[in-house]
Amino acid sequence: MEPHETNRVKQIHTDFKQSIWLDFIDREIMRSGKLQKLIDEDDIRGVTSNPAIFEQAISASADYDADILELSKTNTDPEYIFFQLAINDIQKAADLFLPIYNEEVNGADGYVSLEVSPLLALNETGTIKQTRELWQQVSRKNVMIKIPGTLPCLPAIRATISEGININVTLLFGLERYEAVANAYIEGLEDRLASGQDISKIASVASFFLSRIDLLVDPLLSDKGHNELKGEAAIAAAKAAYALYRRIFSGDRWQKLADAGAKPQRLLWASTGNKNPAYRDTRYIEELIGPNTVNTAPLATIEAFRDHGNASARLEAGPERAIYLLEALATAGINMTAIALQLEIEGIHKFEAPYQKLLVAITDKINTNKTDKQKPMEISENTMDVINDLIEINNDRVEGFEKAARDLEDHDSGLNMIFKKLANESRENATVLTEIAQNNGQAPVDGTSTSGVLHRAWLDVKSVFTGGDAKSILDECERGEDAIKDAYSTALSTEHEIGYELQAILQKQQMGIVAGHDLIKSLRNQYDDDEDSNEANAAEPVSLIGGPSVDPAGQGFSAQPNFEVAADEYNENPTYQPEPESNSQESEWQNEQMASSGDSKLMEFFINELQDLLWAERELVETLPAMAEAATSPELKAAFEMHLTETESHVKRLEQIFGVLGLEPESRKCEAMAGILDEGEEIIDATEEGTAQRDVGLIFAGQKAEHYEIASYGGMIALAKTLGYYEIAETLVLTLNEEKTADSKLTEIAESQANYAASTESAED
Repeated sequence: MEPHETNRVKQIHTDFKQSIWLDFIDREIMRSGKLQKLIDEDDIRGVTSNPAIFEQAISASADYDADILELSKTNTDPEYIFFQLAINDIQKAADLFLPIYNEEVNGADGYVSLEVSPLLALNETGTIKQTRELWQQVSRKNVMIKIPGTLPCLPAIRATISEGININVTLLFGLERYEAVANAYIEGLEDRLASGQDISKIASVASFFLSRIDLLVDPLLSDKGHNELKGEAAIAAAKAAYALYRRIFSGDRWQKLADAGAKPQRLLWASTGNKNPAYRDTRYIEELIGPNTVNTAPLATIEAFRDHGNASARLEAGPERAIYLLEALATAGINMTAIALQLEIEGIHKFEAPYQKLLVAITDKINTNKTDKQKPMEISENTMDVINDLIEINNDRVEGFEKAARDLEDHDSGLNMIFKKLANESRENATVLTEIAQNNGQAPVDGTSTSGVLHRAWLDVKSVFTGGDAKSILDECERGEDAIKDAYSTALSTEHEIGYELQAILQKQQMGIVAGHDLIKSLRNQYDDDEDSNEANAAEPVSLIGGPSVDPAGQGFSAQPNFEVAADEYNENPTYQPEPESNSQESEWQNEQMASSGDSKLMEFFINELQDLLWAERELVETLPAMAEAATSPELKAAFEMHLTETESHVKRLEQIFGVLGLEPESRKCEAMAGILDEGEEIIDATEEGTAQRDVGLIFAGQKAEHYEIASYGGMIALAKTLGYYEIAETLVLTLNEEKTADSKLTEIAESQANYAASTESAED
């Protein structure tokens, strides 16, 4: 670009009122003056950061080594050290951008973003707590705390906005979730205004990720023979999101907030570095330039735009084409809602992976940079107590699981294979801890513990339950796993100053312990699911209406679940892969991931259960209108009608989950639910219209269906977590909560009116 030419990057803001933020931060870019130069010459108006950026900055340079060593003298927790380093960088960057923040009243720009731990992506309470802490520690009015836009974190967005904290909502890939995030922002402002507090100084952006949409959709379009639509999905979705933005932040509801000084939550285009060399390297900037939006771009993309970008207002141009393209994608078999769900799952893991690497890198730097005067591992009396406690309870776990495995040697369930694996894991843990003590001249214990919850649990496993009583054994195993998980959490708590190296070793062991704990819990839950299903389909159910008792499913029931499907799953803890280098590598990794989970017996079982649930929910959609019509009381009729609306959304969620798994939403007949629904029809036929007796029968039939679904969804949530589908688990939690609410509502109607009214009706009525 010739010196006399207009700076193309700067032109985006001056001519089209879009703010360009830099998606990168480290100490070198600030110390060298390069960031200030970007502010002065390119009019860069803010900075975003994420775990991957900090991981690269801290791991790839020695800039942070001295601070890491100094911080480790008082606290060796790598997460604590990371946030202290990050806060320092964020404060310096915020100070650089303060003049831009002060350009306009209450700050339209000049923000620097810091993200909460990616490990909190599905944790509402933890996210709120850490957001408050980071906001207070950074202590800059032009900082934004980044919160992922997952379903569990929507309440966190609302809560923190209501407290006056600036929020950058990240990991948005779809229109439905974006709209929910925008509403959470508005609700937070309304809460704050209702409490009489100022809302004029709160700022927020909703970060809509782009390039990864095309990266996932393009290969699917190739497979379906629709190459003409490749490269269109992300831009079309962004333009549709912008249309939503304009609708949401207008009208009477928004105007009331605007009159009080509120600023709209701007859309921020993220993931704008092009990952497909077939496309123009500046496309995710050029195609989405429009007023009152933000584009956060990597340095390479900004430099490319400065060199050959074309600044023009395209965001608002051709909205009809965006709608047409989304419809064309749907016709081609691309479910954009399912795509968004899958990308969110992957996005959580893509941030977790570098974050875990970052924590390991900090621990490694502590180890490397310790001076010769400091011992590599200091075994104090307190530390030795911790080591001995963990040796003993790991030995308890070994004996308990080995005894359980022997008891189930002939048990056709696969449980004994899992128990042996978990026993070997704790045997290795105890060996490592014993060697640490011996190498440091200490005498470790040899044996098991003699008291405590964990010891009593394993004594029960070892002594009480014999003869292949798998359910009872799993009950005690769950108690034992709860206890050893708590033991590791206690050992790693701040009250035990156990040293940086031992802490790293225990953290690694803890990951295995937690994985084993979750596996045992999910297997134990399958018994509860089986019992609830059997109860709902009892061979001789009690009849409320005097009719014959029948087995509604007509199938008979298994005495216990079969766990062989899980035995092959528990081989090792899942590992995280680094960020892909190219589009082809991304596709290769995705295919490997799908192959590794998609062919497993546990995955097959999971899909079969999804098909059962889909059939059950679809049948309920057909049945609930008849139950509502048959109800006598207006309250019961309204409850059935309300649950019909919820059930329709349950069907849609299940169909979306099939899309995430790359499957067609096919159902298979659920015999258990078929029997329950048949019983509901029998109740309608056998009771007199307009009687409270009919309402009581309908409530019982409705609650049997609810109890079956509550048990089924509970088990599916545990399985989804075991398979690594955390976002699917999150979606199923929503449905489970609605099923529980519906069940409670039926109980309330029964206890408050229907049961008493039926008791006053004569037998002839």
